[in-house]
Amino acid sequence: MTGGQTSAQAKIYEHYTAQNFEQKTISADGSTVVKIYYKLEMVTMTFNLDGGKIGGKTSVTKSMKYGADFSIETPTKTGWTFSNWIPNLPETAVSGTYTATYTPNENTSYKVEHYKENTEDENFSLVESDTQNLTGMTGGQTSAQAKIYEHYTAQNFEQKTISADGSTVVKIYYKLDTVTMTFNLDGGMIGDKTSVTKTAKYGTSFSIENPTKTGWAFSNWIPNLPETAMAGSYSATYTPNANTVYKVEHYKENVIDDNFSLMESDTQNLTGTTGGQTSAQAKTYEHYTPQNFEQTTIAADGSTVVKIYYSLERITLTLALDGGTLDGKSGIVKQVGKYGQTVSLGAPERNGYRFEGWNTVGGKLPQIYEENSEFSALWIDPLNKIEITVESKDIAVSKTTYGNSVTFLADEGYSYSWFFEDVEKSNERSCSIDTSNLTKGTYTLVLEAEKDGELYSYYAQIKVTE
Repeated sequence: MTGGQTSAQAKIYEHYTAQNFEQKTISADGSTVVKIYYKLEMVTMTFNLDGGKIGGKTSVTKSMKYGADFSIETPTKTGWTFSNWIPNLPETAVSGTYTATYTPNENTSYKVEHYKENTEDENFSLVESDTQNLTGMTGGQTSAQAKIYEHYTAQNFEQKTISADGSTVVKIYYKLDTVTMTFNLDGGMIGDKTSVTKTAKYGTSFSIENPTKTGWAFSNWIPNLPETAMAGSYSATYTPNANTVYKVEHYKENVIDDNFSLMESDTQNLTGTTGGQTSAQAKTYEHYTPQNFEQTTIAADGSTVVKIYYSLERITLTLALDGGTLDGKSGIVKQVGKYGQTVSLGAPERNGYRFEGWNTVGGKLPQIYEENSEFSALWIDPLNKIEITVESKDIAVSKTTYGNSVTFLADEGYSYSWFFEDVEKSNERSCSIDTSNLTKGTYTLVLEAEKDGELYSYYAQIKVTE
């Protein structure tokens, strides 16, 4: 209606917003125009950089008219390479959130550090020259490997995720081997121990006392000890002492029995080389003869004793029984005793005769055995008118008188020459004199004997009384 108000209405345009407008009075001439303006929608585009950066920003927001041209720089992210936006960016401005995506770099740096245990303490020191600068895929696992160090053992370790910024460090620790050192003391001692075992870290300082061994002086270890701890067995060696004590004891045979008695005052305390031979020497005791003895190896502990035994001299009394008997024995009896031993013998016996003594009327044997001696039994026959006196002799001769006949029998083993009144009578062991044809008087009988080039004699007087 002319003069009335317009009834204009805004249209709906996508992404546009109608601006306020006013109705107008309708002109009669039809010239009335109602103008409605539509502003483009302002959109917000948010760019999530997911840890990356554009310039110095970690996120970017852009506001602009819908459908306007826009641009966005490619973000950078350490250790990663930009890949795309999700969702894909529109060709012109549209409201939305867009997230950057990346692919991991395959040359991201990481380090592998090797730490060896110290010998002087329980800490570990970095082997700087062996530090490895490696590369791998960002976000992937490291591929560290333990090195081989002699006398070290690598400890367990875990691979790590490779940080994009190259800060990843894998640390591998190596413990020193524990070694066992065995010390064989070969009979010696350290303190109260006969063997010593030490455990220590390889290459560490160690000490071991010198062992002691009775009678020996410590010399060295075989093999030689290393300067620092090293597994092995080490044996002590020694040199023998030259002043090891030993004794020499002297035992003299007893007179009264067959035992021996120690001469304590003569015991010798000598010294020699351990393991060597003693140098014992027999003493000289009058009337004693040392028995054979052997030198002995000198014991290290000074316990060695060499015992030397001395036998008493044996004395022989040669008894010519002249037809008699003594303890069932006849002829020439040899009675042996030890020097100094008491002579204990009864008187000899002879049928029809009376024993008058040894060598002479009333003659006796010595009380003790002192020297080798010869004795002849002297007999008296009441019916016999013959008296025989032995003047001298150094060979045993026995006499047998029967009636008017006297038979002389010398010790065996000699050559013999018998002379009666200076006339050779016999060259046999025995010689018989018949006195029945002799007148009253005194006659001489002499024996000259030889043995092993030595001369012996016997001189007797035969007295015919009627």
